[in-house]
Amino acid sequence: MKYTLYILIGIFGLLTSNMSQAQKKLSPDKYIDKLLKDDHSIAVRVPGWVIRTTGKIASVDLEDREKSIVRELAKDIKKVRVLVNTHLPDDYDKHLTALHNYFDHKDYHAYAEVRSDGNDVSVWALQKDDIIKKLVLLVHSEEEDSVIINIKTDLSIEKLKKMHFFRKMQRI
Repeated sequence: MKYTLYILIGIFGLLTSNMSQAQKKLSPDKYIDKLLKDDHSIAVRVPGWVIRTTGKIASVDLEDREKSIVRELAKDIKKVRVLVNTHLPDDYDKHLTALHNYFDHKDYHAYAEVRSDGNDVSVWALQKDDIIKKLVLLVHSEEEDSVIINIKTDLSIEKLKKMHFFRKMQRI
């Protein structure tokens, strides 16, 4: 009887550890933190005010059309965090699965998933009502490098639709 109890506890422990591993979730920031521990990774965090200021400075030499695009988009960005991996870590797939589990759990929407020239590109968004709160861009190439861009924003879908560049894109 004593051995049966130990066996049942062992089996239960194995089952729950496998289930918890399969359901592990990593937010985009935690995902970046995990991958940043690798020697082939570099990350940068840029506050919104820097993006807005840089957008104004950079747009000086642009045509009016391009200037308005940069300024319109930069207005609503609160923070951007970028991670670049020049070589993927061995446990990359595990972390990517945990990130996708997080997206599913937090109701992120896949806005685009494209495969082109050996690159997998996906764009995920967390939207509350008609406001895009977070945008996550993932790029993974066959050459074993990757980029994640995590953007915190308060961009209204209605405002986006009214932006000059968006209306022009819809005509194409």
